[in-house]
Amino acid sequence: MAAPVPPPPVPPAAPPAPVRYDLRIEALFNVRGRWPKPRFAIQNEPFHLVLRFANTGATVFPGCRVRGIHIQVTGESQPLSSNIREEFAIPVLNPGQSTELEVGRFNLAFEGVTWVGCSLVPAAPNIEITTYQVDASSGDVSPYQQINEWGNVWFMQRQMEVQQARTNNLIMLLTLLLVLETLFGLKNIVMDLLHFVQAFLLWLAHLI
Repeated sequence: MAAPVPPPPVPPAAPPAPVRYDLRIEALFNVRGRWPKPRFAIQNEPFHLVLRFANTGATVFPGCRVRGIHIQVTGESQPLSSNIREEFAIPVLNPGQSTELEVGRFNLAFEGVTWVGCSLVPAAPNIEITTYQVDASSGDVSPYQQINEWGNVWFMQRQMEVQQARTNNLIMLLTLLLVLETLFGLKNIVMDLLHFVQAFLLWLAHLI
């Protein structure tokens, strides 16, 4: 009796087709207790780094993990870098919806042009996330060159330049006060201002 013929091997299942999503990421900063808010983070002054994630695609974004967040200066002979080891979760986002991730508090000695970047870990292996950069000066949006990765140019103001600008503004204010005192008398200016505020409040009270 002939031996039974084994069944042919089952061919491996085809890998699932890639699913693509679009995610715009912006690096923002929050300086607490300072007014007016500066345009950029300042060297050697504390700030909170915030990453804003926006679903710019037409389908629901299933969420992902964010890791490897870093800020670095690459123009030096020995690049300086500040790395975050913690991983963060980005929730499900509907089309057009955004969420903000507060990364943490920083106080960096960096100055000038810097680089902010991170890696994205998709919810499934066949997900490909195209990320988009936002130019901080012009607002122009452009795709990042690597799938499931993101990076963008950032800027840190030099502390000495910020302090010099504050000093110049203070000198201008003192000069203006001296000129007003010489021409009109500072006491008269203050009294006229108080009379104006009083008259405005009385006029406002009649309207109520």
